[in-house]
Amino acid sequence: MLFFRDPLKADAASLTEQNLLRLCDMHSVPIATNIATAEVLLRGLDQGDLDYREGMHPAMIEPIPAIQARAV
Repeated sequence: MLFFRDPLKADAASLTEQNLLRLCDMHSVPIATNIATAEVLLRGLDQGDLDYREGMHPAMIEPIPAIQARAV
């Protein structure tokens, strides 16, 4: 995710910005908040440096359906 914000902004980060950054951390989403980090992130994606993430999030497997008790 590329999320550019004004570094010269005097007030603290808004609650929305803090929540966005927290969610990225919780879900291991790479985030760039400035142009230098964005360039490194995009080059890494282009070169396949983030392919290791595929092993972290394997495809979802459907659960085995529960066996229902039969009425006798």
